[in-house]
Amino acid sequence: MLDRMHRISVRDLARAPDANTGFAPHPTISHDTGFSPHLTISHDTGFSPTPAVTSNAMSTTLDADVTLTPLNGEPRPIGDWVTVFHLVMVVLDPYTYESSWMIDTAGRILRNFVGADCRVAFLVTSSPQEAEDFLGPWTNEILTFTDEDRSVVRALGLESLPAIVHLDHQLDLRASAEGWNPPDWRDFASQLSKAMSWHPPLIPSDGDPSPFAGTPALG
Repeated sequence: MLDRMHRISVRDLARAPDANTGFAPHPTISHDTGFSPHLTISHDTGFSPTPAVTSNAMSTTLDADVTLTPLNGEPRPIGDWVTVFHLVMVVLDPYTYESSWMIDTAGRILRNFVGADCRVAFLVTSSPQEAEDFLGPWTNEILTFTDEDRSVVRALGLESLPAIVHLDHQLDLRASAEGWNPPDWRDFASQLSKAMSWHPPLIPSDGDPSPFAGTPALG
């Protein structure tokens, strides 16, 4: 996670308790014990994750002029990124613990689809340097876009982060899942696997966080 005020990476706070703050790591899933009985409730809203995969029955079509900015690259219209492959992105907010808990899980899911007929990427709501600080070595493996003004998030119509989205050649939003409810992401991955004729990842897997609500997508 990044510290908005000090603009420094505090990603490890999501992994281990801090002596000063007393912050505890988020409970994770173990296939030896099943789900942790303790769910993290975001912002004390009382949210309990429920199935919420949005399919193409409720599709959004993005404007082809919406721009995507890759790390160390020039902004290009999003339409340029779907001319050959569909686009699958995990959207993360580096200023929240919730998104930091999802880095490795999201990377594992995206890595599963490398080689399929889709382009996989992270979309991080920050500057390029902050995205690199937040994702660490994942930026060397997975294409990463930045969306500091959250214009892409807004165009996608997302309400909560983290999220995963699937855009086709026509820039139709085929499916999306918001927050972290493993059955939702598993359904998303299953739909994507069928569309791509590809093997689905295991969701949840050992070390994945237990379900939690997302944080407001527009910050």
